[in-house]
Amino acid sequence: MIRKDRGLASRGGGLAIYIKQHIKFEKIDLAKCGETEILGIELVMAHSRFCLVLVYNPPCVANQLKSNFEKLLETRILSKPTIMIGDFNLDWSSNSSMKDSFETLMSLNQYTQLVTEYTRCFKSSKTIIDLLFTNNQKLLCEHQVIKTDISDHFAIKLKMNCKPSKPVFSYISKRDFQKFDDQEFIEFA
Repeated sequence: MIRKDRGLASRGGGLAIYIKQHIKFEKIDLAKCGETEILGIELVMAHSRFCLVLVYNPPCVANQLKSNFEKLLETRILSKPTIMIGDFNLDWSSNSSMKDSFETLMSLNQYTQLVTEYTRCFKSSKTIIDLLFTNNQKLLCEHQVIKTDISDHFAIKLKMNCKPSKPVFSYISKRDFQKFDDQEFIEFA
């Protein structure tokens, strides 16, 4: 388990990535992104290397997401093949200037956002705030939103094009996440 805990004064637990023991990886030292929490690893497969970055952007700093990511993307660490996934707290289904400016920033850095289904359903609102970005769509065989009842956020399941095995990543925003049947899953929350 690779983890990045929140400070004692903060509510909640932080970020964690769980990796099967046989999969080689290196932790990535990512630049501080203001209040946006990020945790990254570089996975080392037989014939490829790619970065996996987990993101949590608190709702109270949603308007700072673009400036936080400008700093991160300036480092060029994430110019390698990368998958970035998490709770960005920026509604991708909205027509807001914040969303448009963040989409432009990511696009200029060759990142595409792939989630098109609602990922958070709460009372009378539905939003796409759990996002999946990549700068290399060939890394993914498939992705899908999985509706669960363990949280008001739904899971995002990814199937990767990796050799020798094909690990699958699942992002679930609640700490108590479900186990999936496939033995090749790598789970992170």
